[in-house]
Amino acid sequence: MKILIKKIIKCIIVLGFGFIISCGSDNTEPQTIINNSVNNKSSISDVNYINSQMLMNLIDSKASLQIIDIRNKNDYLSGHIPGAVSIPYNELLYRLKELDTQSNIILYCNYGITSVSAAKSLQKLGFDKLYSLSEGYSKWEYAVELSNGRLMI
Repeated sequence: MKILIKKIIKCIIVLGFGFIISCGSDNTEPQTIINNSVNNKSSISDVNYINSQMLMNLIDSKASLQIIDIRNKNDYLSGHIPGAVSIPYNELLYRLKELDTQSNIILYCNYGITSVSAAKSLQKLGFDKLYSLSEGYSKWEYAVELSNGRLMI
């Protein structure tokens, strides 16, 4: 129990630091896309990256994944990646039970900085199927889901 508490405290510190830094189709099989993205690790951290096209391919293929938008609620409501769930960065540690540990979890923020910090924090808690959308939502060039459920292309 003490180890878990220490891990949570470390994650809160990392999440807090990340929050200060940034508030803010081919025929490849889905599993191959996920496996290939494992090689896209940052030299600074052990976070896996996935780009917009890879994510779009996974969405189209109905792969088992959970897309988490860690931007603030207003940003999410103004438009988000189809199928994404809003769990703002500052709520992430309080809402861990909402994460699907059996699926690949894709985290994204505005520019890809905060999602890396969030992924690192979740890794420390034992989550292993984590991916950060490189360059974040700002570079998403595909359909966007609006708060009313309509898709905008």
